[in-house]
Amino acid sequence: MKKTILATVILLATVFTGFSSVSAQSQACNQICDFYTNCVEGQKKLSAADKQKVGAGCLNTCRKNYTAVTSCYETHAGQCTAFNSCLMESYKGKK
Repeated sequence: MKKTILATVILLATVFTGFSSVSAQSQACNQICDFYTNCVEGQKKLSAADKQKVGAGCLNTCRKNYTAVTSCYETHAGQCTAFNSCLMESYKGKK
């Protein structure tokens, strides 16, 4: 019985930790993608549909390449061109 309780506690702790990191990642990606979408809008006027596509594409990329995207954002926060260049260099490095 004690082993079952211990296993349940460990499982719950693992699941909770997983949800916490996914939640933190989602919050960071939302912040980064808001910044990125504003950068794109600064370059050209986006329709509501285009803005939604840019945001969705950014979130997808952020989640798949979280470490590289957050590194670029932390290094170049507030600098649209430098942030975009960093992302492009990261992408080229993966090929």
